[in-house]
Amino acid sequence: MSHALPKFIPILTSYAVRVSGREIGSLLASGAGLARALLDTQKVVGHDGVLCLFHPPVLVDSCIESSSGPLRLRQAEDVPGAGRMAVMLDAVRALRRQVAPGTSVFAAFAGPGLLLAELAGRAAGGDEVDADYAGDVFLGAVRAGFEAEAHGVAVIEQRMAAVPPELAALYRSANKLAEFYDGAQLVFHLPGVGEAATTAAHGSFLLDSGVDACHPVRGAGTAGGTMPATTAGDVPADTPLERLKELRVQVEGSNR
Repeated sequence: MSHALPKFIPILTSYAVRVSGREIGSLLASGAGLARALLDTQKVVGHDGVLCLFHPPVLVDSCIESSSGPLRLRQAEDVPGAGRMAVMLDAVRALRRQVAPGTSVFAAFAGPGLLLAELAGRAAGGDEVDADYAGDVFLGAVRAGFEAEAHGVAVIEQRMAAVPPELAALYRSANKLAEFYDGAQLVFHLPGVGEAATTAAHGSFLLDSGVDACHPVRGAGTAGGTMPATTAGDVPADTPLERLKELRVQVEGSNR
């Protein structure tokens, strides 16, 4: 990777809503508006890694062609150019042109395990959802993120006691795609089972709902060097700015 991993890549979806003064649905209606909210948040907090955008429904909803009546799914190859996924990728492109040098931009979306679980939960009486579809959508999203010039992809995945072989193979393929584009794949495992396995990404985080969302969580991975830190969850919108700035200084200081 020619671009170094960020030191601090916090989950600031709710905080970006506060900074922009707009609801999440409004932010996801415009790539330019989403980019501006995330850029303004980054300037206020000072973190060097921006997630665009830690919100799993972005990819899940973009798979759905019609939700009136039985579920109808888009063709896997059409998903990155559809709905809010297309908006998010537009925001990635805009952010890449606007962030300060040394600031990383990561396209964020649901991983194949979470995507399959979410779509299967909505599919009664509609199109069949299978692991092949979820895998094709996932790899298409990874490729689209890098083609939008993201420095990396941030995959939001469910927590698993063990990673099934077919899922592990998808993550290996995503790693190879990231390396082809000279980027990185980070995986954020949502809170869940106690004994959790991490995916074979360049960096993985195990998020924890049992602690303060501002608690720093250090990644583990294969990229070498010091792994980035994130927050244990989505930082609440009413968190004092000084606390976030102190957290950034604490995380960056521990990286030296």
